Amino acid sequence: MSLRRTLVRTTLALAILGAAIGAALAVFLVRGSGKLVVLPVPTGSYAVGRVSYDWVDESRQEVFAPKQGEKGSGAKHKKRELMVWFWYPATPDSGAKPGAYLPGKWGRAIERDRGPFLWQRLDWVQVHAIPDAPVSAAQPGYPVLIFSTGYGRVPTDYTVLAEDLASHGYVVVGIANTYSAPVVAFPDGRVVSRVREAALPEGSRPAEKTAADRLVMVWAEDVIFVIDQLDRLSTDASGGFFGRLDVTRLGVFGHSFGGAAAVEACSRDSRCKAAVDIGGALFGDVPRVGLKQPCMFVLGERATPPRIVFLTHRFSRREAEEELAREIRDMDSASRAALAAYKVSVHGARHFNFSDSAVLFSPIMKAGGTLGSIEGARGLRITSDYVRAFFDKYLNNADSPLLDGAPSEYPEVSFESRAGPTGVSPETGK
Repeated sequence: MSLRRTLVRTTLALAILGAAIGAALAVFLVRGSGKLVVLPVPTGSYAVGRVSYDWVDESRQEVFAPKQGEKGSGAKHKKRELMVWFWYPATPDSGAKPGAYLPGKWGRAIERDRGPFLWQRLDWVQVHAIPDAPVSAAQPGYPVLIFSTGYGRVPTDYTVLAEDLASHGYVVVGIANTYSAPVVAFPDGRVVSRVREAALPEGSRPAEKTAADRLVMVWAEDVIFVIDQLDRLSTDASGGFFGRLDVTRLGVFGHSFGGAAAVEACSRDSRCKAAVDIGGALFGDVPRVGLKQPCMFVLGERATPPRIVFLTHRFSRREAEEELAREIRDMDSASRAALAAYKVSVHGARHFNFSDSAVLFSPIMKAGGTLGSIEGARGLRITSDYVRAFFDKYLNNADSPLLDGAPSEYPEVSFESRAGPTGVSPETGK
């Protein structure tokens, strides 16, 4: 059984429980969940814009859509339909103000799904991105990073990371995986919920492993479809991104199960020039066939699994350690043929420190041990800096001392690198 899958599924289950018991805790918890939270200020020189698109992949049937009238139904198309969020360098109009963390039906549906008291009230979260702001003309074209979320998450759950990368000149494109995301709200008013058929399977039996491999392939195909759409968007003279997307400089990254999907997609599509997996165990073909493009694995603290795992499942510490060791072996196997490979381990970070949960009111995660001891904003800053250094090197041909293995300003980080397809020794030189 995969610890990472168990952790994600357990956290989602506790969120549902939180919705049921939240009213009893309202007096205490509303004060925290209703407190204004200003997300960390992006560190780059660009203002940030945000926009979303509703795209239909006419080449693929929607395999997860429930029948009309069943829970989660609401599909308008029999083809695969996705909502995609963009964060990008922008030149806002004078007086333009940031938008909502999750606007309209998105926010209301997510809060119903997660519960009103054990999670941050989203209308009390202040972002920095300006809705529909014009794309900055400071550069003729910007490199593109496609982001695949963790299971049970939506792109805005990673706003801190997306805004920071966009402020440094990247167009960040986040995918809401329909029927796997908790909710997806379409512009015409439809709200689609997650369904069991598109859930992340839990267990280590062959059938469950096969189901997880099948799901990661769907997510990887979502990424590849988005790459196709970016080509079209960049050449659409009537659109705001006309000529602004440099799809020759394209990378893919993701968190948790989305990290696995990012690496799988990159292994299947040469238009992806580099890939980053943040805290994601690998599925699909990539552990076996490998990845040729440069890759980076960003890991949290792995020595002791979160206590929530031991409280809710019959894991021994030994079994947990063996599972984590297998995940590392898969990463080593997948990256053996890569042009270059990196491992960045952030001490004090747990699985959800790589999302906005690190800086939002989320006592259920703190109690369960899925957030680590590192200060939330600092952990996200470290993650963004290393992800950006990696993509700067392989998309912009700009070296960074963070990738040289020299001592950095982040003593929490353990760093290893491999050069060339043979996988030479770590940066220590041993």
